[in-house]
Amino acid sequence: MKERRYSWTRLRGIGVGFAMAECAKYGEAAVLDAGEDAGLAMACLKSGAKKVLFSGPAPVTEKLAQIAEQLGVEFSATKF
Repeated sequence: MKERRYSWTRLRGIGVGFAMAECAKYGEAAVLDAGEDAGLAMACLKSGAKKVLFSGPAPVTEKLAQIAEQLGVEFSATKF
């Protein structure tokens, strides 16, 4: 399956839903890149995203990774 990556600079508010809908339209998986924004990473996890990238501090990364695991979301601090 092809992937389409969306940067955190484009994912404010409704942008998360738009990115996921746009990818679904083309049969691609959205990789949502939250950068160092933990709040945005959490929003991506809650939105039903399948893949989320986060590059923030290690303690926050660990907590978000635990949440992602519970939700069945692929979570990475590097790249997919």
